Amino acid sequence: MNLDNFLVRPHRREVEVFSDFASWHRVDDDAGTAIRDHLFGLPSEFRPDDEETGEEAKRFDPMAYGLQLAALEGSKDFAKLRAKIQDIASNLLTKTNIPAVGEQAELLEAVAGEEWWNDVTLPMLEDMRRRMRKLARLTDPKVKRNVVYTDFVDEFGDISEAEIQGMPQGTDEQRFKQKARAYLLRHEDQPVVRKLRLNEQITELDLASLEEIFLTEAIASPEDLDEVRSSGGRGLFVRGLCGLDRQAAQKAFEAFCAGKQLSSRQLDFLSLIIDTVVRRGILSLGDLYEDSFADLAPGGPDDLFTGDELERLKVIFKELERTAQPTALAA
Repeated sequence: MNLDNFLVRPHRREVEVFSDFASWHRVDDDAGTAIRDHLFGLPSEFRPDDEETGEEAKRFDPMAYGLQLAALEGSKDFAKLRAKIQDIASNLLTKTNIPAVGEQAELLEAVAGEEWWNDVTLPMLEDMRRRMRKLARLTDPKVKRNVVYTDFVDEFGDISEAEIQGMPQGTDEQRFKQKARAYLLRHEDQPVVRKLRLNEQITELDLASLEEIFLTEAIASPEDLDEVRSSGGRGLFVRGLCGLDRQAAQKAFEAFCAGKQLSSRQLDFLSLIIDTVVRRGILSLGDLYEDSFADLAPGGPDDLFTGDELERLKVIFKELERTAQPTALAA
């Protein structure tokens, strides 16, 4: 609302008050009256784009608002609406090659999973609504595409065999990872997924059952699984996609903190380690020299920890890897 507009100017105080998002955290009767009496009839220069006003976004809003209302009232509709939102998020995770979707990939992975919904708050649901509504149009199966008709005749020359160099076998690697991640986040109750997320030891039998599911559900091809085996291991691959439970990650580092008085910088650095482990599932000592850690320790972890402490961190990282490497089949 333009305060220079002669219609807006008399209501300057209310416009300035309610331009602050904090004013909307608690709207009592007096605030409601002020909004109705002073703001409803004023002209606005805000012109949302098609992503904001499209039919898909308008359909998504009532669903998200209904979810918030169900959370507030403890309604049984919460589970149904939550499942719909998770399906939308999972659908979008297959389209992260679209820049707008890629920017929200972290949120979409969280929403498609289960952990994000534990103790979810209304501000979290509102943030989700605002960030996902623009993407809703990308999941609408009713979007029509113009059909292009062609009329031509193929002309074949002499046929000969040719070897294609550098072409990947099986399905596209990025799409395979996206499909696998979406499945894992939706099925955290699967024994092998639960074990990997809770840092419990897995077995060959666990991974064999998950491989069978990947093949049956067309999530992966045999070539995809062969590539995973040859590039570091199936357990580490799955852990990298589904991450580590936060409580399990914190427990893994309890011994490192026991009996020590860590400085604020050390605590911040350790918190970043845990956040990264939760997201990636595994970590190595070399990763602590990455840019994300350099912001806290420009000279690397050596600036904050002694050699013995770094060795203890290294042991913790190795232990996280060990539980993601399968033991032999049970007798």
